[in-house]
Parts: sequence; C-alpha cells; structure tokens
Amino acid sequence: KMATSDEAMPRIVLIPHARSHPFAQRDCVLKEPLKVGRPVDKKRISQNNLIFDCRVLSRNHALIWFENGMFYIQDTKSSNGTFVNECRLSPSGEESAPVEMKTRDVIQFGVNVNVEKKVTHGCIIATVKLFVNEKELPGPDPDIQQVLQVIQTSLHKEQELENKLANMQEVLI
Repeated sequence: KMATSDEAMPRIVLIPHARSHPFAQRDCVLKEPLKVGRPVDKKRISQNNLIFDCRVLSRNHALIWFENGMFYIQDTKSSNGTFVNECRLSPSGEESAPVEMKTRDVIQFGVNVNVEKKVTHGCIIATVKLFVNEKELPGPDPDIQQVLQVIQTSLHKEQELENKLANMQEVLI
C-alpha cells in the first residue's frame, strides 16, 4: 500500500563505519518492518534493503521499523548479536526488546570473527540517519551522548565486578 499524504514517510540511511565489513550505503523507506540479514532464497542485496553479504549475520538477524513517530530496532534471536552504541540488545539466540534508535546512533550486526588474531569475517557497523518526510531527525546532544556512554561503561564494569564478587563468594563458602 502506498502512503497517503497525511501519513509519515519514514526513511533510514545506514552509512558504513570505517571498522565495518564493506557494504554500500543503504537508503530504505520503512513502509513496513524491514528484516536485517543475509541473502536467502529470493532476498537479494540492494541499496534499498538491509540484506548484507556478511557471514557473521543470521538469515533473520534483526528487524527495524517505524511506529508512533519513532524508529525501533530489535534483535530477532541472532547468534552474533545486534548492538546500538556498543550495547548488545540480547544474549545469543534470544529475542531482544524493541530499542528506540536516534540519528547518529551506531548500530552493529554481528561480531568480528578472528582466526589467529586476524579478522576473517567482519561485522556490519553503520551510523544511522533517520528521516521523516525528508526531514532529518535531530540526534542526541553530543555532550549528553558522551555522559550516557560513560554511564553505560560504568554500569557494565559494575556488573562485571558484581559477577566476580559472586564467583569469589561461591569459592569461599
């Protein structure tokens, strides 16, 4: 179905990150949820879809959609994970909760596979630009983004320390 003039025309652009497995920039209209994954059956790689020739992606890796004026991403039980700003959305093989995306977020599908310290299969890493009716949505304030990154890193380190403490307590008891 074509969007009528009073419906929003949401669009996502994925710009390849310097550390990404090579791919051509993508520009997709989100008329319906878009699957992220590897080519399978009749699904082919094109500039206006999120199918990538990348061995570390699952066939049905993630889903991206637009709802109530916001863009969302969800990991759909991928093996190698989906990340937004370096935060993994769910454990391997588990579906994540939907996560809101903002312009300038960095999303990553999969993880690099290393053999003898050489990256043999790279993952997809992209900077996101989000548009509604051809207007780019504002991204987060860079200063706030930096503070959020520090908080996220601190929470991650705190969790690691709690896990180590729990392991040590088990050994001592």
